[in-house]
Amino acid sequence: QDGRASSLVAVTPWLSKVVPDLDDPIVGELLRRRRGRFDGQHAIAWYTGSPPEGFVYLGRIASGDELALDPKGRYGGEWGAHRASDVIFEEAARRGKLTTIGPSAQERAESGEVDDVAGPVDTVAFWQAIRLIEWDAPDDEGKIAPILDKLASTSAAGIGGFHNTLCSLLYQLDTELCARRIGSYSYGKPGFAPDHFLDVRCAVVANGQIFYESVLADPSRMPSDIEFESLLSVAGDAYLRKTGRPANFLTDKQPETFSNRAGWSSR
Repeated sequence: QDGRASSLVAVTPWLSKVVPDLDDPIVGELLRRRRGRFDGQHAIAWYTGSPPEGFVYLGRIASGDELALDPKGRYGGEWGAHRASDVIFEEAARRGKLTTIGPSAQERAESGEVDDVAGPVDTVAFWQAIRLIEWDAPDDEGKIAPILDKLASTSAAGIGGFHNTLCSLLYQLDTELCARRIGSYSYGKPGFAPDHFLDVRCAVVANGQIFYESVLADPSRMPSDIEFESLLSVAGDAYLRKTGRPANFLTDKQPETFSNRAGWSSR
């Protein structure tokens, strides 16, 4: 589409420090996401572009019928190393807590792999960073540049804390009442997309603490047909700039739509 290739990508439950054998049954199994409101959905979606450096081609295996599930799929955005995070989050949910899976962060850093990054929820520091958004900039990249600069100069825990706080705030807005008030693609209308609702919630956060709290108290104040997806990538870009390595953020709350069970009474 638009001259760019897309791939239907499935995540498997396989998780180990070593490369798997193609005849290992788990390599051909699709991961079912059971945390939050995923309700056992398969981890499968369309992604634009090519696999990032560091991905290893293993060969070809028979897919059976599983990869034919929902062939149109949902759109997951650009390819990235964090696309495999689902299996880590599921393992953490199974254990009942978020934890580092596999090699330590230090071992990952030394090998050039993805770093597990955590940080405490800190709403004071978070809203201070949000106030740096440059709304007069011509594009979203320019708008979030001041936050990116600030985060890249702080500690890894500070970057992780920003992401953790963002996820927590987005989780609180993940409700049916909010989703039914986002304009043309509101929940219950044709075209509703979980990813779009997430991007709209990002716009609420980007508009600052006062507006966020007003929407939280009164979902009818949700903005219509406005989104701010760029906010989701700030922490990852800041960590990459700071360390030269991608981050896998460990969060207390998941921001994905339908993660907040209490907010979706009709599901």
